[in-house]
Amino acid sequence: MCILTSSANNLTFMIFFIYKIRNKLPYAILKQLYFAFVHSHISYTIEIYLNTCDSYFDKLTILNNKILSILQNKDLYFPVAQLYRNFNTLSPSKLHQQQIFILLQKSLYNSNQLPLVFGDYFVLNRSIHRLFTTPGIEAIFISTL
Repeated sequence: MCILTSSANNLTFMIFFIYKIRNKLPYAILKQLYFAFVHSHISYTIEIYLNTCDSYFDKLTILNNKILSILQNKDLYFPVAQLYRNFNTLSPSKLHQQQIFILLQKSLYNSNQLPLVFGDYFVLNRSIHRLFTTPGIEAIFISTL
């Protein structure tokens, strides 16, 4: 969990830095700084630990929420969902889900965009057996390695 700790430490430093500059820069620049430094750290950490437990992201989520509220000059009682909406971004757990859905979409419809190792990572229900388990819904399974 070294990368998670490293990302958390970087975000903690960013809190101090952002708190000092939040009143000196315009909102658009603060938003760009968020996506350049904070969001990129969180996205990288999610890419590395894509299939770990959500509890590993709790500290990152708390730090991210704190940074968003500082950047937007909001108090602790401001709704967190609105903080994410204001910056047009997702929470770390939702970013994790988005990355899984992107991988699934590429695997099913654009498999040429993926490395060969992911070629048969997802398997459709009809390729395993011919039973109709749920009408109108095609089940997707992750093949065993």
